[in-house]
Amino acid sequence: MNQHPDCILSERRLARAFLPCAIALALAACGGGGGSNVRPSPPAPPVTPGGNALDFTPTVANDSGIVVNPPTLAALPAALAFDPQLGVQMQVINAGASLAAGARGAGVGIGILDTGVRRNHPQLSPRVTYNEFYLNSPPNNPNVDYVKEHGTWVALTAAGSAVGRWPGGVAPAATIVSGRFLSDVSPPDDGSGQGNEISTADASGFAEFLDDVHADLHAHGARIINNSWGGVYFQDDSSGAAAMAAGYTDFILNKNGLIVFANGNYGRDDRYRADPSDTSSLPTLAPSFGLERGWLTVAALDPDNPTQLLAFSQYCGRSMNYCLSAPGAVYVVGASPPDSNDETTDDDKVYRVQGTSFAAPLVSGAAAAVWSMFPYFNNDLVRQTILGTARDIGATGVDQVFGWGVLDVGKAINGPANFAWGDFSVSFSGNSVWRNPIIGSGGLIKGGSGNLTLAEAANFTGATRVDAGGLDVRKGLRSNLGIANGATVWGSGTFGGNVSNNGRFYSGASSPASISGNFLQSSTGNLGVWLGSSLRVTGTATIDGQMSILGVKSGYTTTAKETLLNATGGVTGTFSALRAAPNVFLDASLAYDPNNVFLNINRINVATAVAGMSLSTITQVSAARVESAMTAIDGQLADNLPMGIGSAFIDAAGALQQSSSVANADVSLRSLSGQLHGASAAMTFDAIDAGRRALNGRLDALSHAPQAAGGWYRDLSSGGTLAQGGFDSVGIDAAGEMIGNDWRVGSNAIVGIAMNRMEQSSWLSDFGDRSRGRQRELQVYASAWHGDWYGQAQLASGSFQRQMQRNLLLGAMQDAVATQLSGDYVGAFGEIGRRFDAGGITLTPYVGSQYVQIANDGFSEGGASGFGLRAKAWDSTRWQGFAGLRAARGWRVGDIDLRADARAEWQRTLSADGFAFDASYTGLQQWAPLQGIGLADLGRLLGAGLSANIGNRATFRFDLSRRSSPVGDNALASLQAFWRF
Repeated sequence: MNQHPDCILSERRLARAFLPCAIALALAACGGGGGSNVRPSPPAPPVTPGGNALDFTPTVANDSGIVVNPPTLAALPAALAFDPQLGVQMQVINAGASLAAGARGAGVGIGILDTGVRRNHPQLSPRVTYNEFYLNSPPNNPNVDYVKEHGTWVALTAAGSAVGRWPGGVAPAATIVSGRFLSDVSPPDDGSGQGNEISTADASGFAEFLDDVHADLHAHGARIINNSWGGVYFQDDSSGAAAMAAGYTDFILNKNGLIVFANGNYGRDDRYRADPSDTSSLPTLAPSFGLERGWLTVAALDPDNPTQLLAFSQYCGRSMNYCLSAPGAVYVVGASPPDSNDETTDDDKVYRVQGTSFAAPLVSGAAAAVWSMFPYFNNDLVRQTILGTARDIGATGVDQVFGWGVLDVGKAINGPANFAWGDFSVSFSGNSVWRNPIIGSGGLIKGGSGNLTLAEAANFTGATRVDAGGLDVRKGLRSNLGIANGATVWGSGTFGGNVSNNGRFYSGASSPASISGNFLQSSTGNLGVWLGSSLRVTGTATIDGQMSILGVKSGYTTTAKETLLNATGGVTGTFSALRAAPNVFLDASLAYDPNNVFLNINRINVATAVAGMSLSTITQVSAARVESAMTAIDGQLADNLPMGIGSAFIDAAGALQQSSSVANADVSLRSLSGQLHGASAAMTFDAIDAGRRALNGRLDALSHAPQAAGGWYRDLSSGGTLAQGGFDSVGIDAAGEMIGNDWRVGSNAIVGIAMNRMEQSSWLSDFGDRSRGRQRELQVYASAWHGDWYGQAQLASGSFQRQMQRNLLLGAMQDAVATQLSGDYVGAFGEIGRRFDAGGITLTPYVGSQYVQIANDGFSEGGASGFGLRAKAWDSTRWQGFAGLRAARGWRVGDIDLRADARAEWQRTLSADGFAFDASYTGLQQWAPLQGIGLADLGRLLGAGLSANIGNRATFRFDLSRRSSPVGDNALASLQAFWRF
């Protein structure tokens, strides 16, 4: 099932009607899907939009308690692969899937009741947390971990860690709790062929011993106890079994423990093949003790022919209801005699061992893996999950040979698959996922504050009861469903029975729920639906309580009248309240007929709505452009007008509809605004002004030393930001230089020519938008002096080219667009001033004026969505006046002429035109002025410098300057050197 954001920007035809997310992007025919090259966007940058106040009054109140979407369902990783020889036992039981999913038995202790476990084995250490000796000494040796390797092999099969080609055990993160209770020397068979007979009295004593052993192992962390031993049969089956069963009741019934038992190796004897050993059949032989809830018996499957048991294995027989099979021939690694210091584990230390003794620990490891995935399971639920997920072989269903079939741990760690033992009751906090289809006659009881996801079809027939927390049904539910007050069900697919809702029942978006039975909602109930995904009931619908609007189905076009609930058998009652999810704002009301519940929705204007949200100026301007585009889409779809709006544009509009929050909508609209285009003219004029100021500095220097006429150079580098209230700040950076040459005309005039070139870049960091390019200019100039007065004039002609890339955010989607900006310009400048001398300091007040005209070429941004911008060629002009004061003082130190200067200038725009040029989205013909950071009406410049002339050839200069205006500031510090050739 697709996930949906917490709110959806709606769409409709003509009478568009829906405003989720705090901004009603009513985009018609959003369609779903999208054009090529439209891809998921990176997370939106953090924004802090203004208040949430709307410029209209929603009639549907928001309910902050609505949790629209259930927990996210992550995909499972691919199964691990094993060495085809050494990993055959793991392949048969599908352990590659469980290990890949991270089900490794962490936090679960496996008791190994056997011959002892070598605690320093490299593939077990340091996870052997307890190693107790329960035997008499002599004759048994208490000074070593083991005499026989059997217990170590069992532990490795259950929980060894992988090394080299050896795949390890089923639960390599589980801990091992070892109980050494099998004698160092095995007793001889009594001639029966099945070990040794035990009397009822001996069985009773043995049970007391086992009860103490089980308690000790449990106290040291064992939740599962593996029993890979046998060789005991009862003198009297019923009384002996009853006496023996007493040794297991406390561990299973009171301590929530699980017993796993090998079913016996006497399968070659016709007398014993049909049934497991007496000890492994205790739940059957002593049924009154209720041991079956915590008991698994295991037969030995042939891993090389996994449709039959190994010849020595006894059948499941009388224990078939709690029996399954697992490979009984396995590889183990690195076991060595207890008196050896050899701990190598390379391939030449791999052994193949056989017996039902090694089938059992595969199941024990599987139980640990399941318990680590579902720690809220009790022993019975772990047992049911392992049996119910077993792969059926042999006769269909549970049979005398294989019981429930072959262990499938990769399936078991995904939760239960069969409710064959009655109701499956769980209670937990947090989130949990069951990924198997579930059958069976039992039902489900969900308690606790946690959320349970049923990822596959729930085809069990027993009733489902959600007493607390949440239940997420992804592919339907066959049984009757009851939801308690305060509990939540997210429903998708077909619900085959009746639904009784006293809590919250939220129908899915892309896969809405349908109910084959009747729907009953009490006064405490809350039914949630998505517009465009109505709840359909085959039976009757008896309603009360709350109706909640969760959002809009992806790709759906809303209409003025939305069906929320349809009941073939009729609708009885009315909802007492209508609410909407957070960030879904509606002006709507409920309506009813005998079989339906409707929502009548009123249209809300996008631009009007955004204007009431205290969002930025540029967001509001962009919203107006989007609103116009949506109106055009509506007109095309409603009247089939040939407006030429393509499917890519409509699909992108649908993506924009899915904005997940006010912040996301705000960022999307700002990205569509074209702010960087609006700042482009400001950059052009900034470069022109830089050239004018550099030339002014040159002419001012010549007014003090006309004899210095000749070649010259100025650095034009600068950097800073353009900022204006309501717009995003634009970073700017420029690097360039101006070179020129001037000639004296008589004693009081200068003429010259200059050229400059600037490399420019600008950016909007919030979106990753960038512009890079260059600007070139040629100037001719003249200056003349008469007494204390001077005048100067400049004529300029230039051109610019910039490459621009922008990232458009469309809800959760992104489109990259690019274009080239270019143009030419001409300008004229004049200045007049007078020089005064005051105590060695020269003061020069001046006034001037400049006129510039730019011929901008048209542009069109390429991109898949159609939400890029285009513009035809247009002209921009600016006339500005300025006034300023320059001060200078010179002196000589030896052969060096020093000159300090300072300057201040105030600028004012007298007239400007062409900065808010007409633009349209590329996906449709619709023109409107494009606004951005414009030129400031007022500005000022402050600067100071120190020059040093050494003879007639060398000049050094240090200069500081700062320009500021309402739209931005930049500063420059430069150190320059000149040499005349």
